[in-house]
Amino acid sequence: MTPAERAKIFMPFNPLKGFTEALREKEREAEARDDLLWHT
Repeated sequence: MTPAERAKIFMPFNPLKGFTEALREKEREAEARDDLLWHT
């Protein structure tokens, strides 16, 4: 088995493209709202 073939075994599987980034964006929005609530 070549190193490239072996590396494929350990690559992360992401069936929902863009889902992780969408979650991060929602988290940023929630943190921004929390900051506004606590700093007013």
